[in-house]
Amino acid sequence: MILINDRNRDKELGMWISEKVDVDYFDGNPCFGTEKDGELVAAVMFNSWNGSNVCIHNRIEHPAAITRGLLNTVFSYAFKHLGARRITGAVVGNNYKAIALNLKLGFELEGVFKNFFAGPDGTVTHFVMWPEKCRYIGEIYGT
Repeated sequence: MILINDRNRDKELGMWISEKVDVDYFDGNPCFGTEKDGELVAAVMFNSWNGSNVCIHNRIEHPAAITRGLLNTVFSYAFKHLGARRITGAVVGNNYKAIALNLKLGFELEGVFKNFFAGPDGTVTHFVMWPEKCRYIGEIYGT
């Protein structure tokens, strides 16, 4: 796996996430990812930074694509570079794999919002990561 930490590739990564996740990429949204054999296999995008909280969205094609370097880079960027006091993540619907992954990474369940969206399963599950509980704060690795 090769870590992608290159602001020149933010749009590529953000658009790749947007293909499968109901979130839009906007210029200036920082993104990080991993690729294998020249193909994107995981990416994380930041948005909605308000000076205290930043939201993250991701697309992961295989759990092995979530490398220690990617985790260190993502959480260090938010907590060290931005100075975020929290990171918010949301899982739409009954995506049990995504819910389990958030909990495994150390996110805390913050709330479940039923009928948040129209449709058969309009549930949104919100998670939060606190800097003092994050075990992935390390160096921001380059490519």
